[in-house]
Amino acid sequence: MEISREAFWNIQYGRPVYLGMLLLLPICYSIYRRYRLWSLGKPVEKLEKGRLGSFITGAAKILIHKRLLGIGSIPSSPKELYAGIMHALIFAGMLLLLLVTLLLAVHEDFVPFMHGVPYLIISFLGELGGIFAFAGLVMAVIRRYIRKPERLDNTLDDSLTLVLLLLLIITGFVIEGLRISATIPAPPWERWSFVGFALAEIFGLEKVSLLRWHKWIWWLHVGIFYGTVIYLCFSFPKLFHIIVSPINIFFCSLRPKGALAPIANIEDAETFGASDIDDFTWKQLLDLDACTNCGRCQDSCPAYISGKTLSPKRVIRDMKVRMEERGSKQSVKSPALAGEIIKDDDIWSCTTCRSCQEVCPVFVEHVDKIVEMRRNLTMTQSRMPEAVQLMVGNLFSRGHPWTGAQYMRLKGDWMDGLELNILGKEKNIDTLLWVGCTGALADRNADVTRSLVKILQSAGVDFTVMGAEEPCCGDPARRIGFEILFAEQVQQNIEIFHKHNVKRIITACPHCFNTIKNEYRQFGGDFEVLHHSQLLARLLRDGKLKITGGERRRRVTYHDSCYLGRYNDIYYEPRDILSHLPRIETVEMPRFGQRALCCGGGGGRIWMEEPVGTKINRIRTEEAFKTGSEVVVTACPFCLQMFDEGIRAKELDKDLKVMDLVELVETSMAVSGEEIQKRRETG
Repeated sequence: MEISREAFWNIQYGRPVYLGMLLLLPICYSIYRRYRLWSLGKPVEKLEKGRLGSFITGAAKILIHKRLLGIGSIPSSPKELYAGIMHALIFAGMLLLLLVTLLLAVHEDFVPFMHGVPYLIISFLGELGGIFAFAGLVMAVIRRYIRKPERLDNTLDDSLTLVLLLLLIITGFVIEGLRISATIPAPPWERWSFVGFALAEIFGLEKVSLLRWHKWIWWLHVGIFYGTVIYLCFSFPKLFHIIVSPINIFFCSLRPKGALAPIANIEDAETFGASDIDDFTWKQLLDLDACTNCGRCQDSCPAYISGKTLSPKRVIRDMKVRMEERGSKQSVKSPALAGEIIKDDDIWSCTTCRSCQEVCPVFVEHVDKIVEMRRNLTMTQSRMPEAVQLMVGNLFSRGHPWTGAQYMRLKGDWMDGLELNILGKEKNIDTLLWVGCTGALADRNADVTRSLVKILQSAGVDFTVMGAEEPCCGDPARRIGFEILFAEQVQQNIEIFHKHNVKRIITACPHCFNTIKNEYRQFGGDFEVLHHSQLLARLLRDGKLKITGGERRRRVTYHDSCYLGRYNDIYYEPRDILSHLPRIETVEMPRFGQRALCCGGGGGRIWMEEPVGTKINRIRTEEAFKTGSEVVVTACPFCLQMFDEGIRAKELDKDLKVMDLVELVETSMAVSGEEIQKRRETG
C-alpha cells in the first residue's frame, strides 16, 4: 500500500466544500465596513519612508511573540509568561493547521506530492498543530474562567470564540480517529497521526460501522468552520485582530519613539487637538480595532497601579464605542469624547511614560491620543487644572515652568564659583552643555549640574553654557498639550543654536535630551545630542576619567527614567557606569529596564498634585527600599526630585538616599580644583 490517503475519504460530495471560498466575500465586506469607520478620521499628514522594512520587523516580533514572551528584553513576570505561552500555542497551532490544510489542497487539486515521507511529515505537523492549539485554548479557558485576572473582561464573545475553536479542534481529531478506525486494513503509517491513531484504538480498529459517524461529524466540522467565519464577519469580535493587527503594524508610526506628531499649519488652525472621534487620524482609529482588550497596558500603567481612574485599555475601548456610534449615526447629540466620555481627570493623570505602548502586542499608540485630547483642552477649550495654568503662566512670564520664590532667581546662579565658557563669547567651541530649567533652578539638581561641570572639565571636555540666557527646551509645554508655545520655544532655540554654530549638545535631563534630539528635527534643528550617561560611559571606557575609589562599599539600585529608557532605549550606559565604579554593588528592582515603573513626574505631572490614590513616586520609593539598597541612583532631575520627596514622605531618610549618576562618579573620582586646572594646562 502507498503511504498516502484520499482527501475526501468517505465523503461523497466533499468537493462543494470549496464553495466556502465564497466566504471571502463577506470577510472582505466586513473589513470594508470597518474601513468606513476608520475613514471618519482625518488624513495622516505624511507616511514615512521605510514602511516595508518596519512592517517586516514588526511582523517578526509578533510571529515570535517578542512582547508577549519578553524575548530580547526584561523577562516577563510569571502571569505574563503564562499568557504569552498560551497565545503562542494557539497562534502556532492554528498556523500549522492552516499550513497543512493549504498543502492538502495543493496536493489534491494542483501538484500531487503527499506520498511517502512528505505525507508522514505533514501528518505529524498537523497533529502538533492540533495539540498546540488545544493546549493553548484550554489554558485560555483556565485563565479566563478559573484564574480570572482583573484586567480581563469576560464577555459572551470571548466564550463563544473559545467554544467554537475548541469544537473545531476536537471534531477534527475525532474525524481523524474515526477515519483510521474504519479503514480496513488499518494503515500502520497512521501512527504518525498520533492523536488520531490513539482515538482510533479507543474507538476500535477496522470498524466499518463507524463510517456513518465519520460522515456526520465531518459535515459538523465543516459547518462549525463556516459558522465561525460568518460569526466573525457579522460581529467583528476580538478574533478579527488577526487581520487588523498586521494592517496596524504596517501603518504604525515610524517617528522616533520620543517624538509626538506636530500640528500641521498650526498658525492657520481654528481648533486644536481632538475633542471627538473624527478629530483623530484614520490611523489612530485603526488602532482601536487592532486592540484585543488584553489589559497589558492597564497592568503596566503607573496611574492605574496607583489607584487613579485612568485605564489605557478603557480609553481605547471608549474611543472604539464612540467610533461605532458615530459610524452608525446614533450619537449626533451625545457627550463630547474629550472631557465627558473620557474624563478630564483621566486625560491629566497620564505621565506619558509609554509603558502602555511598550507592552502592547499589537502596537497600539496610546500616548498620542491622550496628548491630542490635552491639546484640545488647553488650546481650544482653555480648560486645565489650576497647577497646569500656573505652569503655563510661568512659561510665559518667567521662561520656565516652576512656581515659588525659590525659582525667582536667575538661571545662571548655579554657575557661582565656576569658571565657564559662555555661549557666544567662545567662537571656536561647538559643544553646548544644556542645563535645563530644573538643573539650573532646583537646589538639589543644581548640585548635580555643578558635579557634571567639574567632571567634564576634569576630562578635558570643551563646552559652553548659556547661563542666565538659557530658555526652556519646550518639553513641558508639549507634554501638557500647549503646542503653540512649544513651537515658539523650539524655533527660538534652534535660531540661537544655528547663530552660534552649536553642533553638539550635552544634557543631564532625559526630557530635554528627548525633545532636542527627537522633536527639534520636526522644525529643522538636527543636532548631535548626548545624555550625560552616554558621555560619562564613553569617557570611562576611554580612560579619560580617573577613578580613585569610593568612600566605602555601597549597595545601590538604579531607576530607569522613562524618557531615557523606554523613549530612547538607553539602558546599558548607566549600568555600565556603575560597573566601572569600585566598591559599588548594584541590585535591580523587580520592575526595571523596559518594565520599570515611572517615577510619576513625566507628562507635566511633576507640577500637579495627586489627590486620588497613592502617589506614584512613593510606590517606586518603596520598591527601591525593599532591595536593601542605601542609594537609589537616577539619571534624571525629575526622578531625583520625585524620589527625594518620596523618601522624606515615607521617613526613610536614615536608610535610603537618592543620588544622580554624576554624583556617584564624582565621589569615586575625588575631583579637585587642582586636577581641573592641571587638565586645562595640559589639554
